[in-house]
Amino acid sequence: NSINYTVYDALNMPVATKSENTIVTLMGASPFTLVVDPYKLPNSVTVRLVGFDNSMDNNPDNCPVAFKTAKSDKFDGFTLQVNSPLVSLAFTDPITVTADTTFTESQDLSQPGIISSPGYNGCKKQKKGGIQNFRSLWYDYPEYRAYKLSSIKEYKVSMVIDCAVDKDHALTISDVTANMDQILSGTFPYNSTFPDTKELIVTFGEMPGDQGFVLSYSAIEITKTTNKVTSVATSPTTSTSTITPTTSSSWASNGLIISLFAVALSIAR
Repeated sequence: NSINYTVYDALNMPVATKSENTIVTLMGASPFTLVVDPYKLPNSVTVRLVGFDNSMDNNPDNCPVAFKTAKSDKFDGFTLQVNSPLVSLAFTDPITVTADTTFTESQDLSQPGIISSPGYNGCKKQKKGGIQNFRSLWYDYPEYRAYKLSSIKEYKVSMVIDCAVDKDHALTISDVTANMDQILSGTFPYNSTFPDTKELIVTFGEMPGDQGFVLSYSAIEITKTTNKVTSVATSPTTSTSTITPTTSSSWASNGLIISLFAVALSIAR
């Protein structure tokens, strides 16, 4: 089957380029930022860290999805920090794409995104490229091995992780809010949920050529309710308290008993 695609260089890409094709591939000599603008009509985008030839479902090298948006009435767009020299987007309708060579390890927890080890593509047919793409040394700086996701509000965060690492190169996800760590290793997908957090830190070491990971995350803001006691609620409770009536009645009864006892004593005398 033929594929209609467009290839851009992230370094020299025109600003806000609207693609005429439904597949866009970006190449970068160093990590870069990819921005897809909102769209007023329904749309869906699937992202893989590969070239255009493996960008579709059922691709020949069995390359996994790095990021995907659900099709809805309104397309919100997204921003990704791309730590791979290749990334391809497949979408249902033309989109406007912007890329530049800025890159940050600190990301907004409230916005969906991805984190990956350098050059990871996850393709299962290793004879056709392995699970890492060929890349420049600019992708292997140590600072690109620790990522911070944070927000001033609390969120429930869901992660989907395609992981191919052994125990010596495990991936660590630290929930700073809950003071808990998840240490992941193996060669299968993970689904992780952090139910109430403001900050997550993802760290990993230098990966051998046959190992790596990519994770996508999304968040839902947690709305907490506070039970407030109002004057309307407290007034009836206070006024109908049984403490006062019980006490006064008790004193009245005791007084009556004492009086009767005194009368009886005087008659006896």
